Parts: sequence; structure tokens; C-alpha cells
Amino acid sequence: MLINKRTFIGSTLAGIGLAATGAAAQTTATVTYGPVKSKVSHGMVKTTKLFKAPPGYVNALAVAPEGLWLGQQKLSGKAAQSYHLPEPSDLREAAWLVDWNGKLLKTVMTNSRNCSGMAYGDGCVWMMANQEPQGCFQHDMTGRQVSHRQIPLGLPRQDGGGSHGAQWHDGKLWIVANRPRLMLRVDPKTWAPEVAGQARTGQV
Repeated sequence: MLINKRTFIGSTLAGIGLAATGAAAQTTATVTYGPVKSKVSHGMVKTTKLFKAPPGYVNALAVAPEGLWLGQQKLSGKAAQSYHLPEPSDLREAAWLVDWNGKLLKTVMTNSRNCSGMAYGDGCVWMMANQEPQGCFQHDMTGRQVSHRQIPLGLPRQDGGGSHGAQWHDGKLWIVANRPRLMLRVDPKTWAPEVAGQARTGQV
């Protein structure tokens, strides 16, 4: 079949246009703008009271082979005044070990202040303090303070800020560091930070 120049050019341009349109359509179909909204399951959940904690405000939790460690929080000074609470006669905070039925097995008194998170590991409780002198208090099972150290990477170094959580995992201590807004993994012996990741927290 013979075809003149005008027909050839016209059909070629039409083909190019269709190909471009198809490519554009494919590109548009694979590009998304803004956050992808995923479906979140909704439903009602039921909570069950397991047991009553020892007298005092519990603000920390850690799992142990024997049961659960509960960390006590006491408010003193300006913090107590802001909540219209009396000044505690004893500033030490307790770490309570209870079994899964809530039976009190052990009490360790610590020098932590305004505890908000704790961990259990290496035969010690690690209490995260949010009131001066802040930092992490390590106590053994006799109640002896093994160490008190500031959270790494916080400035100034003599006051690394507070923490709202801790976890013992594979011989390392994970810390929610409020001031630098980091999740830290530290070596519990050298206290050197090994891993740091961004964390969202509005507290210092």
C-alpha cells in the first residue's frame, strides 16, 4: 500500500501522542501526593483490673522473671505545690516487686526523684528520675545505690535531663531521653551511648 508523506507524518505524530498520553497516565497512577491514609481498625476494648498496687503513686513498670516491678513516684517542692500535695517526709522512692496476682514480694528503696520509668536487669532496678538531681539511679536488691549517672548526650552534662521510660534488653539499657528527644541504647557498664534515634517528647 502506498502512503504519502502527509499521511505518514500525521499517523506518526498521532502514535507519539498516544504513547506520551499513556506514559503520563501511568506516571500519574503511580504518584501519590501527601500522606497515605491507611484504614485503622476501630472497636471497643475491655479493661480488667488485675490487682491493687502498693500504697503510693505508681508511675513505672518493668517485667521480671518473678513478676512485675512497680516504680513509685513522689512529688516534692514546686511539683507538689502545683498539685496541692503535701511535702513528703521521705523523698526516697520505692521499687516494688509483685507477682502476677499483686502479692508484694520485695521492696527496694531508691534515691530516685519523681520517677517516670524504670527497667530491671543485671540484678538491679534502674530508676529514671525527672526531678533534681535527675538521671538514672541503679540499685541492687539490697537497696544499695550502685550508681547515679546522667543521661548521655544531654547538655549540660552534669544534668542530662529527665526520662519517661527505660527498658532492659539483651544486656543493654534503652532510655527515653527527654532533653535531646532521643531513644538511646547505652552500655550499662561504661555508660557509653551506642544507638540514638529520634523520639517525640515534649518534656525536659
